[in-house]
This record gives sequence, C-alpha cells and structure tokens, in this order.
Amino acid sequence: MAFYDLREYLEKLEQAGEYRNCVDAVDMKYEAGAIIQRVAERGGPAIRFSGISSAIPGASFVGGLTNRGSRFLWSKVAHALEFDPLASYHDLLDEVVRRLDATVKPMQVKSGPCKENVLRGKEIDLTALSAPWIHDQDDAPCLSSWGFVVAQEPRSNYLVWEVLPHRVRSANELIASIRPDTPLGKVWARHLATGTSMPFAIVLGGSPVATMVAAFKRRRDSVPPADVAGGLQRGPMQMVKCEESNLLVPATAEMVIEGVVRPGNTVEAGGFPGTFGYVTERTQEALVWEVSVVTHRNEPVLPFSTWGVPISDIHLASSLDCDTQLRQEFNRRGTPVRGVYTPPWLAGSAVVVGTKVAYTAFSQVIAGIVRTLEATRNIPYVIVCDDDIDVTNPVSVFHAMVTKCRPGRDTWQIQRTVGAADAPYLDAESRANRRGSALILDCTWPLDWDRSIAVPPRVSFDQCYPVELQEKILADWSTGLGFPKESDRPAVSV
Repeated sequence: MAFYDLREYLEKLEQAGEYRNCVDAVDMKYEAGAIIQRVAERGGPAIRFSGISSAIPGASFVGGLTNRGSRFLWSKVAHALEFDPLASYHDLLDEVVRRLDATVKPMQVKSGPCKENVLRGKEIDLTALSAPWIHDQDDAPCLSSWGFVVAQEPRSNYLVWEVLPHRVRSANELIASIRPDTPLGKVWARHLATGTSMPFAIVLGGSPVATMVAAFKRRRDSVPPADVAGGLQRGPMQMVKCEESNLLVPATAEMVIEGVVRPGNTVEAGGFPGTFGYVTERTQEALVWEVSVVTHRNEPVLPFSTWGVPISDIHLASSLDCDTQLRQEFNRRGTPVRGVYTPPWLAGSAVVVGTKVAYTAFSQVIAGIVRTLEATRNIPYVIVCDDDIDVTNPVSVFHAMVTKCRPGRDTWQIQRTVGAADAPYLDAESRANRRGSALILDCTWPLDWDRSIAVPPRVSFDQCYPVELQEKILADWSTGLGFPKESDRPAVSV
C-alpha cells in the first residue's frame, strides 16, 4: 500500500536521498520559487523550507515533491507509488495501468489529522502564512500551487478534483481563474446557470498520489477521483467531511481551506503561468474565493510548485495521465502498439506512439484514437514510429523523424482543432476562441517499400551486432570496462 500521508512520503524520499530540509532563512518572495524552478529544470531532491516565520507555529513549505528526481526523471513518481525507482518508464506505466484497472473506493472516517486545528472568522489570516511569491511578475503570494480544489455540481453527485493555483488577496480571500473547458469550469458553469454559490475545499498536502490524480483529465462518466487515487495507492483513501459543507477531503491532508465562490464576485488580477511555462495573459479576470474555515495539522507542511518551463510536478502528472489513458484504450481495441509516451519536457504538446504498422495510413488511425481521449484530444503533435523505436528516448524519436518522415508525403495537418488556452504559439484571438491546429507525423517506413532492398539497414548497438555480443558487453559495462552504471547518470539527460 502506498503512503498514508505526505509525511510518510517525505521520509521515504529522505531515505532515498531525494529530500533536503533547509532550516536556514530563505526569502519566500522569489528566492524559494527560484530554487524549486531550478530543481524542476535540472533535477534534484524535494526541498522543505522550514526556517520561515508564519502565523501557524512550525509551518513550512516544500517544493519539488514529484518533479524530476536527482538521477532519474520518474524516480519521485515511482517512490510516490512505492514502485522501483530504477525501473524503466515502460514498467512504471504498465504498473499504473494494472492499478487503475482495479480502483478502490474510499473510506469515510469521522475525523483525521487535518482536523487537529480549526480556524474560523478572525482567527484566519492567509496573509500571515508566508506563502511563496513564486515568480518575479507575481502580484501576490501563491498559497495553493500544488494543491487541489474539491467541488460538486449543484443538484448532482458529480464531484471534481482539480489542481488550480490560488493567490492570496486578503486575510480571508483567495483569487483564481477557472478555465471554462475544464471539469471544474463546467461545474462552475452549472452554479452560474442555477444562480448558486459554489462551496469548495482546497486540499494542501494530501498523499502524493491524491494531488497527481487531481491533475488527471477524466471524462464526466469516468471513475471518481478518490477511487482512482485508491487504486494507485492500492488501498482506500480515508476521507473526512468538511466543516461547513458535505464535501469529503483526504483525512491526512496538511491543510484544508473551505469557503464559497459567489457568482459575479470577480477582480482583475495579474497573469499566472500555464503548463507551457509562459505567462500568456498579463491580466485576467479572477474569481474571489471567500474563505470561512481553515483546518490544519500541527506544524503543517504545505506543498508548492513553480509552474515554470518543464519539468515540474504538473508536467509529469499530466504525462502519466495521457499515457495511461492511451495504453488502456489501445489495449481495449487490440491495437498493435508497443509503446506510448507524452514527453513531459514538451509540456503535453506531443505524443509519441511506437507501433507495428498494420496497413497504409495507419498513423492516421493512431492519431484518430489519440484525439478521442479526454487527456490527449487537444495535443497538437502526434508522432507515430515503428515498434523498434524506444519512444521514451528523444534521440531515437527525432532520428526516426528526420530519417523516415518525408515532409508532405508523411505529414498531415488538421485545421480548426481546439487549441490550448495558454499555448504561446497562438495569437491572443486564437487563444481566446480556442482555435488551434494539429500535425500528424508518420515516422515509419512505407509499407510498399521492399524491406530487403528499399529499407536501408540501421547501424545501432541493438540491431547491428549479435545478441550474444550485446549481452557480453552489457554484463562487462561497469565491472570490466569501467563505465559508469546507468543509475549513476544525472537526471539532466531526458
């Protein structure tokens, strides 16, 4: 069973050398954010900033929880799932698919650690929590950048978890914008249509898989998020009822912020980066989130993420979600796909599929399946490779692209697709109207080419030499030949 709470996970990271506790004073205005952004870009341990002054005694902030690890890109995610951090991504993905094929329903409990302290009314002062100012263009500190919102549709049992950054406006107010195309946006649209306020709970510092699940994109009729989290951690999520609504939240969360969002209560706010790592809107209309109750553990450990250029927590969670949905769908259809990968270093803008080509124009069929899934339907680049390509290796993928994909013959452009609202390559009008386009790149050998004549042999270690010789060299790689072990290679290699 995976981790009961965030603190157990941090203990595991510390044992694995993936955690540092910074007790020295660090300026929470930009400095902490700059440190975690560099960890995201270069790889490194989770860092807890415990030498801060906060209105809550012993409170601290921790960044880099599930972004790229010190040595391996997916090692922290593997630790969060209590899976082998040295395993290949293909093995990690297969394990996630197995777990999601057996989801586990949550367990409601009467109370939990998140209820150790309950603050109401004038006891609440969000401005005194020393929340980080993450970027130098921010207009306010960001209290919730790697937490998630729990909200429910009015007159319905439909409930969503969604990662949404919130900035502090006043002692008892937060601000955040809701994108209308997201599940939370659709729930908010129903509240607007019925003229009702939306009760919410913001969960900070739940178990690591809970926040990852909140970053997943799932259809309305899919398995509830708490069930998905239970499947990933191989045990039921313990959930507790909020103080002022019937919403259920993880009982072991470090902090839960409760309140309501009222129709028409908006303010103009500064821009905030999207998943691409760009601030595409200098100003935006933000909703005011009125806070009425804050519950928290003793000495809460509050997570944050920088939302800069890849690879941060949101990029890895989104990539895993895309690949899981693709793997499940290809398995269901019996499609001869060997590997799928949504490179987190491309911020969810491309998906690579390695497949046995069944017939001519098979890449278009693959792209059609990609465009049917909730997590991948708006991805603008679909790259289809032969099944002998390691789709997680960017060198192999780009080599296949430049050697097999002939522009014009093997590329197809799709006009008038739904574009990402924060895509930097779109102009302001296209972003506002969500007008985009997509490109399919067929990086496979044409089926009508004679494999013995027209297709040139590839000179590579795994294809040019006898298997017995490959095995001998690999066995002697570190001990006999003195080369570094794969586990000693730095995480900067993606």
